[in-house]
Amino acid sequence: MMLLKQSAAIDVIVGPFLDETDGKTPETGLTISQADVRLFKNGGVDNQKNDASAATHYNNGYYKIDLDATDTGTLGRLLITISEGGALPVWREFVVVPANVYDSLVGGSDALEVDATLIEGVDATDQINAECDTALADYDGPTQAEMDTALTEIKGAGWYAGSDTLEKIREAVANVPAQRQTQEI
Repeated sequence: MMLLKQSAAIDVIVGPFLDETDGKTPETGLTISQADVRLFKNGGVDNQKNDASAATHYNNGYYKIDLDATDTGTLGRLLITISEGGALPVWREFVVVPANVYDSLVGGSDALEVDATLIEGVDATDQINAECDTALADYDGPTQAEMDTALTEIKGAGWYAGSDTLEKIREAVANVPAQRQTQEI
């Protein structure tokens, strides 16, 4: 499906219009009026297109249909159907998207906005700061005794004995051969 910019005039190509008897010969001389072009906007009932111009033959049974801002004014699916005597029915589907989405994805002249303001619907900076402050205020860190117990369990009994940790590290470094020592603790 082709994307269309909401509320923007555009020419679209529909077809091929093929002869209703043999189903293969392109019909190049059809008169397709405004009333022949029916639009279903986002699942709604069909209405003739708003743009008053008739379709013009483009090439090999394909016709150019002019749509105006009213024709593309409803977001969502847009189905164009045309039933013209002498040809098989033709239809084409489009998706009408907001201007910034179209300009981002098709035109490359905009960027999709996915910042915190749009996600939250308001300036999210104050909300994020408040949540961080609450989380920090609610934090209940471990006590020294809890840390000592955890380190003893992790490192194994006998290696960590509380206040002599720095001394144990110095002893371990002293046992490393001199050529491997790069700095003293």
